[in-house]
Amino acid sequence: MAMELETKKKSRKVLRSSFTRQANELEVLLNAETPVVESVKVLWELLQSKHEELGILDHAVYDLMLDSAAEAELESEIEAHDAYLKKFTTLKVRYEKLFDDAEMAKAESSRSSSTGQGLHINETTGKRKFKLPPLEFKHYDGSIKDWLAFWSQFKKIHEDESIDDHDKIEYLIQATVAGSKARQLVESYPAMSENYQKIISSMLSRFGREDLQIEVYVREVLKLILTNAASQQKMEIATLHDQIETQLRALETLGITSDKCSALLYPLIESCLPHELLRAWQRSASFSKCEPEDVSNGSSTCTLEIRLKKLMAFLKHEVENEQRITLASEGFGLSERKVHAKPSTKKQGDIPTATGLINHETVRVTLKGIYRSKMVRALFDTGSQRSYILSETANELGYPPKRAEKVVHCLFGGKELSNAHNCYDVTISNGKHSYTFEALDQPVICNDVAPVSYGPWMKEMADLGIEISDVRDHGPIELLLGADITDSYTLLFCLLH
Repeated sequence: MAMELETKKKSRKVLRSSFTRQANELEVLLNAETPVVESVKVLWELLQSKHEELGILDHAVYDLMLDSAAEAELESEIEAHDAYLKKFTTLKVRYEKLFDDAEMAKAESSRSSSTGQGLHINETTGKRKFKLPPLEFKHYDGSIKDWLAFWSQFKKIHEDESIDDHDKIEYLIQATVAGSKARQLVESYPAMSENYQKIISSMLSRFGREDLQIEVYVREVLKLILTNAASQQKMEIATLHDQIETQLRALETLGITSDKCSALLYPLIESCLPHELLRAWQRSASFSKCEPEDVSNGSSTCTLEIRLKKLMAFLKHEVENEQRITLASEGFGLSERKVHAKPSTKKQGDIPTATGLINHETVRVTLKGIYRSKMVRALFDTGSQRSYILSETANELGYPPKRAEKVVHCLFGGKELSNAHNCYDVTISNGKHSYTFEALDQPVICNDVAPVSYGPWMKEMADLGIEISDVRDHGPIELLLGADITDSYTLLFCLLH
């Protein structure tokens, strides 16, 4: 690890020198009375690339130093990173100001020149030098979801008074799918001019009702949540953002703006997000600014409407970040080298994620069996009405089943799953005291739950008299302590003594 740390520091030192040199060159160009736009753009693109590479190296060095370095060294590392970030941000502001001023000057010049040339512009406007392809009808099949797109196109024919009503019926027949519900409705009326308004009224009442349209797009949001939750392969951020925006724009078209339905849409959209993205949103500055200033008296400076707008802005920003990362990788050929590179035989270590920063309520307890005892990892879950024990552990300790119970589990989305469980008398013992309670068996209780990682905070908690039993060693959760026993003083006495 020490050798890897030194290698990354050496690489970062070279990159910082290159970053400083290019930053100084860009600053000289920006200080000039008439900056050369092409040179400024070239240096800015190079500086952006250097800044992204430097940020990746800074994070890698900090992660390697985290376990062994002193607190002062870590603070020094962060200060150095902030200094380069400040330099980059200063140049970014100056760069954007340069081009904003240029755009304003260009717009002002355009307005002044248009005053003297207004007559000439009006004479030439509208003269098209190319032929556009003919538009084709969007064929409608009677789907409520596709009504808005169809009606926005056909509405031009409907409102054109120069077209005879009989011809409008013919156009309407051509614009519907043969054999569909829409075609059947149109053809149910004789093709006469006086029936055209009746046909349109019937179509509007059948397919174009606003209440049905609103239900469809709200259900699309719900469908997106359930699909994303049930699918093992999660959607890309760009796809997720575009699908959510599609439903919101459709609702706005129907007059359902975010101020009217934010209380419903915000929790639904938040439920669409993957866990990692949801944690990133809740850690972001935009989410923090949306927290109520005074919860005690019920006042809030940020409504759900503003929070919904900030959430969509956050998703848009994440999509742009993904695009930048893709461009940076493809621009330097990194993705191509990945395809043609030989498979590495070196065993890769675990990659730390934000999931490991969350410590669940776990504890190590001793289960007393008929012939032996076993130390197991237990998880407190007050959201579960019953307690559970791993089936393999119950068999290993020789617990005899008391009875069989059929339990209906209510899952997310209103689904119900009926399972049969064996019920056991489980005994927790600390040598002096014991506590026996009922638990149902389960083949797998939960996925991997990491214990508390060992670090300097362990000594601080020990000084405060806080003892943590579930430290370091990984292992499956073999016991789930539900709401049926977590309020028991006898259980707490066994765990604390």
